[in-house]
Amino acid sequence: MGAHRVYMADRKVEIAMATASTSYAEDQRAELSQARDDARLNARTEEADRARRETATAQSATDAALASAAVAAKEADELQRQIDVLEAEATDRGLVLTLGDVLFATGRSDLTSGGTNTLDKLVVFLNNYPDRNVVIEGHTDDVGSHEMNQTLSQHRADSVKFYLVQQGIRHKRLAASGMGETQPITDNQSPSGRQQNRRVEVIINNPQSVVPAASTN
Repeated sequence: MGAHRVYMADRKVEIAMATASTSYAEDQRAELSQARDDARLNARTEEADRARRETATAQSATDAALASAAVAAKEADELQRQIDVLEAEATDRGLVLTLGDVLFATGRSDLTSGGTNTLDKLVVFLNNYPDRNVVIEGHTDDVGSHEMNQTLSQHRADSVKFYLVQQGIRHKRLAASGMGETQPITDNQSPSGRQQNRRVEVIINNPQSVVPAASTN
């Protein structure tokens, strides 16, 4: 009888231990399942957050590109407007502004009082675009000696340069050269042809160009 009670007690202990072990295992499985669910949720949340950040970054880059393009277009329009005001021609050398002999009296190199309107427009342009330098070339017809025409063309180029400096354009941005009669744009056989050849050309270099050494005459 006593042995039976001991046996029954042992059985109850074993049953209790088995029940406890089963319950513990179920608790562990539940915790592991919850941990997996939490990990999946966290991964999805992080992925969604990363996607939102990447979308925001891409949108910011797009907005910046659009804003930059708009600014560039506006600057290009303004540049073209000022080129039109100057009546300059775009060439491989840069913007070329041709000034006729109305700037000077016949045979002289000092600027006439009424001939500086175009030069004043050039001053405005150069102030707006300080990264652009200028080459000023004086040209003549073939009337007179080569030496006289060379000297006259140099003096005329220097006069234009001096006027621009007086208006506040830095000396280092300007170079003046006398070309004499060596580069006519038409023949010198008629008065109208000679008039076209008597000119000053202002070459506004593109920003990356370098101005040749300025004349000291």
